[in-house]
Amino acid sequence: MAIENKISLTVTDEQREELKHRLNEIVTAYPFFNIPLPPQTNVRTVSSKREPQAERLIELARLFPQYITSEVDINETDTDFRLYSQFRQIHSYYMVHVSKIEQLMYAAGSDVMAVISRIYDLLKGAAKNDPALKEVLQPVIDLLKKKNPAPPTP
Repeated sequence: MAIENKISLTVTDEQREELKHRLNEIVTAYPFFNIPLPPQTNVRTVSSKREPQAERLIELARLFPQYITSEVDINETDTDFRLYSQFRQIHSYYMVHVSKIEQLMYAAGSDVMAVISRIYDLLKGAAKNDPALKEVLQPVIDLLKKKNPAPPTP
């Protein structure tokens, strides 16, 4: 019985390099990819559930500026909110493609693991009767041995 293949696709080195080049062109064309960012610790961010609330509060701050204290820069907050919204939309668009790349990668990796597991089993079985094969296969067997085996169960 044949091992099920989850994906059959070819991507050349040239195609991979072209894609990397085009992505690099995007990163180079838009300077915001290269600005220094603050550390991500203790950062609060807007969630999709909070977006309408944030937008409404910014609007209300503009309508009732007499209640907004001087440490609040509503213009900067509005600019940041628009920036967040733009990047969220870009992020959503590209995450679909990143997710597809991950799915392709995992499908191909799954195919590889299924086949090499079978190859390993076949060669390990054959190595019992072929000293030359056992000698060249032994380093692979050693790599696959668990480094920290689980303690025996009582």
